[in-house]
Amino acid sequence: MGQSIVSQQLAIKSADAIFRRIEALLGEVTAERLLAVGFDELRVCGLSGRKIEYLRGIAEAKISDAIDFETLVEKPDAEVIAELVKLKGVGVWTAEMLLIFALGRPDVLSFKDLGIRRGIMILNHLDDLTEAVFETYRQRYSPYGTLTSL
Repeated sequence: MGQSIVSQQLAIKSADAIFRRIEALLGEVTAERLLAVGFDELRVCGLSGRKIEYLRGIAEAKISDAIDFETLVEKPDAEVIAELVKLKGVGVWTAEMLLIFALGRPDVLSFKDLGIRRGIMILNHLDDLTEAVFETYRQRYSPYGTLTSL
């Protein structure tokens, strides 16, 4: 989940470089290790103050069992999203990326992802893409939304 927070609003290469620095600092990235290092050490990795706040909030939620991350794998996509967006800094897009990359869900096509929306618009010669029209494409690609996303 931390990698999804790091990736928010960043180019893939930039996000990967920052996450590699975090891994170099922490070794295995765990909630406990993240909370054990100082703010400035995380800033040096390239994280903004806001992202550090979000990551620490998620780590605290993990340690306190405010959210049982282990049981998310058993829940339907909508329930996972509803649980995760309770965390500060985690929106629908971040939750959907977790569904794809951490939980391996096969049918996620994110309206919140600008690249996906642009791709659909280009492929279908659209000047605009409302959420209602997007839903038509989501249904068309189902149950392979994640493959379409990638």
